Amino acid sequence: MDTARKLTVLLVSLLFGLFLVPSVPVRATTEFTFRGFKGNESAIRIAGEAAVIKPDGTSSGGFGFTFTLSPTPNRPNAGSAQYLGVLNKENNGDPRNHVFAVEFDTVQGSGDDTDRIGNDIGLNFNNRTSDFQEPVVYYQNDDPNKREDFELESGNPIQALLNYDGATQTLNVTVYPAKLGFKPTKPLISRQIPKLLDVVKEEMYVGFTAATGKGDQSSDHYLMGWSFSSVGENPIAATLASILRPSY
Repeated sequence: MDTARKLTVLLVSLLFGLFLVPSVPVRATTEFTFRGFKGNESAIRIAGEAAVIKPDGTSSGGFGFTFTLSPTPNRPNAGSAQYLGVLNKENNGDPRNHVFAVEFDTVQGSGDDTDRIGNDIGLNFNNRTSDFQEPVVYYQNDDPNKREDFELESGNPIQALLNYDGATQTLNVTVYPAKLGFKPTKPLISRQIPKLLDVVKEEMYVGFTAATGKGDQSSDHYLMGWSFSSVGENPIAATLASILRPSY
């Protein structure tokens, strides 16, 4: 089976938490042991639940975090700050990286003219600069043209859904507050991304990365729950809302 058919569906629902604390510039990578896109997988589904905490004080927070597909279980020599523990100055933009990342930006990216919004979602291919980027909003189901914005650092539970259709090479990204009580029908991002087939190798790892910045540009990231299924529906995903959340 070719790669296009193996990548029929990619669905990700994340519950994540950030707590901003002072720290020296570092990078961190957390990977899952899923080794995907090799064999006869027709669907890939990951689900989770999270909350983003905005701290008291003057800290501007870290640079966010990513959901990443990588050919290695970690990212050797990955940089901090705007490189988000995925790439570094030397390999940024190199097609040999074979890295795809969905970037959750929580502050303005240093020296990156395309990351000025600071509260946005971006799609990155072998590069720290996003090919596609949108501010964080969701659309009302009763009026698909009505946008509602919200902050990733609101302190409330947030869910994100990623759905990749291999037949049309389309990735849909939907982000919304968990308290909304319904899944928005219209996605935040809906793009054909044929270049994903050039990025993804026969064997890939799935994981999350993050990094601090300089001085008070730092965050703690809490991924409270997630589930994964490579075929069919994901029965665990529906129970994630009941996960006990930690006290901050």
